[in-house]
Amino acid sequence: MPKIVAKFNTVPEAMIAKAFLEVNGISAYVLDEHSSQLRPFLVPAMGWVRLQVADEDVVRALELLDQQEPV
Repeated sequence: MPKIVAKFNTVPEAMIAKAFLEVNGISAYVLDEHSSQLRPFLVPAMGWVRLQVADEDVVRALELLDQQEPV
């Protein structure tokens, strides 16, 4: 089952993290991408913009995200 590995304030931040994971061989999905762009003021209420990976990739994804340079 897919797991959420990170939450972001904005879609661009989430997309950068998604691309970073994918370059390192992990498929990732940005949840809430479209709804947060339509109503950005609701992002906190929606649980932020979430980044999800497959269950078997969680540990590696968290390691990579910890290494990622801040945006």
